[in-house]
Amino acid sequence: MDAERQEAYRHLLYTVFLHLRAGRTETIGWNPLAWRRATSRLRLNQALADYFHNLALFSVWRFENFDEHKFWQGIERLGRRHGSELVERYRRIFDDYVAGRAARTS
Repeated sequence: MDAERQEAYRHLLYTVFLHLRAGRTETIGWNPLAWRRATSRLRLNQALADYFHNLALFSVWRFENFDEHKFWQGIERLGRRHGSELVERYRRIFDDYVAGRAARTS
C-alpha cells in the first residue's frame, strides 16, 4: 500500500476518534426514550472502538498484511448492525481524502 493510502487510513482513524470523543451527553433522568438513545449510542461507540483499534494497530505496523477489502466489509457490517449513517460516511471520508478533497493533516 502506498504512503498516500496509509495517510488516508490514518486520517480516517483520527476522524473516528473525533466522532467518539464528541459524543453528546444528555441528562437521561427517568425518560425511557432517552435511555434507549443513550444505550444505542453507547453500543455504536463501543463497536466503533472495537473495530477501529485494529486499524490503529495496522497503522503502527505500516499496514503490513492489512486487507483493505476485509476492512471495508467490516465497516458495512457495522452499518447494517447499528443502522447508523455515521459508519456509512467513513468510506466517503476516506475516498475524499484519497482524492484530495479533504484537508491534509501534514
